[in-house]
Amino acid sequence: MGAEAGKEFGAQNPPTRGFVSERASSRSADTVDVEPYDPRQELGAAELRILYRAEALAKRRKDARPGLWIAVVIYVLFSVSDLLLIPDVAAYTITARFAVGLTALLTLEAQLRRGAATEWLDVTCAAAIIFGYVGWLFPASLGANKETVAYYMVFGTIFMMSANLFFTFSFKVSIITSTIILCILYVVNYFLPASLTYKMVFGTFYVSCFTFTSYVNWKLNEERYNVFLNALEAKIQHKEATERGKALLRLSRTDPLTGLENRRAIDEKLRDYWSDWQKLGNSFAAILIDVDFFKKFNDCYGHQEGDRCLIHVANALSDLIKNYNGSIGRYGGEEFIVLARMDKKDQVAELAEAICRTVETLAITHELRRDGISIVTASVGAAFTRTQAGAKLEKIIHEADRALYLAKASGRNCARLFDPTDPQSSDESENLAALLNPT
Repeated sequence: MGAEAGKEFGAQNPPTRGFVSERASSRSADTVDVEPYDPRQELGAAELRILYRAEALAKRRKDARPGLWIAVVIYVLFSVSDLLLIPDVAAYTITARFAVGLTALLTLEAQLRRGAATEWLDVTCAAAIIFGYVGWLFPASLGANKETVAYYMVFGTIFMMSANLFFTFSFKVSIITSTIILCILYVVNYFLPASLTYKMVFGTFYVSCFTFTSYVNWKLNEERYNVFLNALEAKIQHKEATERGKALLRLSRTDPLTGLENRRAIDEKLRDYWSDWQKLGNSFAAILIDVDFFKKFNDCYGHQEGDRCLIHVANALSDLIKNYNGSIGRYGGEEFIVLARMDKKDQVAELAEAICRTVETLAITHELRRDGISIVTASVGAAFTRTQAGAKLEKIIHEADRALYLAKASGRNCARLFDPTDPQSSDESENLAALLNPT
């Protein structure tokens, strides 16, 4: 019959009990037509800023300990400059350096142990910069050689640069800290016994240093945000590519009609099962299932109804095989294959028989059969792993295929388990396909 005849038959004979529902058809269609990956959900500016702040907090928390330790070590090493430039008060400045440095480190370590908020860690590091400067500045200003002390004051800008460039503070914390340092510098510069020219030159230098380092700090913060955006974009693209690859892999391993695993996926799984059997002795069964007289069903009801029939059978068998922790796939045309790990032949025979009864229970109408049965049925051939010399992977499929032919020769709608001692199943017997009635 042609396609029009099939449509006419479908109009005159609506699907009877057992035909696949629209829900079953749509389930398979969804399996095939689904997008390989979910579309990207764009984040707003506010959401991006929240993510950035969360990441920046984590980074600042991670950098707080090594940053402060390095800063304290450098701060203490400047004791050598004290000995060279202001030897008369060096003992006081060095003592102040060790006191401030040790206090800052102990405070930070205590905060980290207590799990203090990152903002408090920033406050501790900022306070260490300010008190480190004041703790050194006060005894240094008492030095006898005022000219040397005046020139030594220029090193105060290092503390300003530490706030803006060394630590990864937020811009607000950096500006507050460096502003406090600038104010202290101007107070000292005002009271320092030096010429007006000196005060003007170094006052201008302090402001220039503050402006420059603050601008660089602002640019660095902007650059960090841009780096974050680029990294986030790369991460999203990588995730999408990974998900797309997984989705395409699933599609490449899925039968487009039934949603079951396709021949490629089943062949891979069969190799895994066979490898486990050879190496670990984990036995398994291979079961071939063929829908009886399916060509006549297609000719009678049309290919669309034939597709729906296969979908319905596939869904029912898939639900059954889940109970046996096995795998089912479409092996081609109206043929399916089941792989399941089993320990005994009796379990294989039980599953094969259950497959026959499951298809029969669907009661899908098939009125063009010549064997007196008016519903769709299936013939099942099963094979079980067995120890034999020179065994190859293809052997178990060959044995299941011969068992399937034997089931067809026995009248269909039945299950047969390959028996190597049965002369009808042996390789030396005549070709059972010749015994079969044409489908």
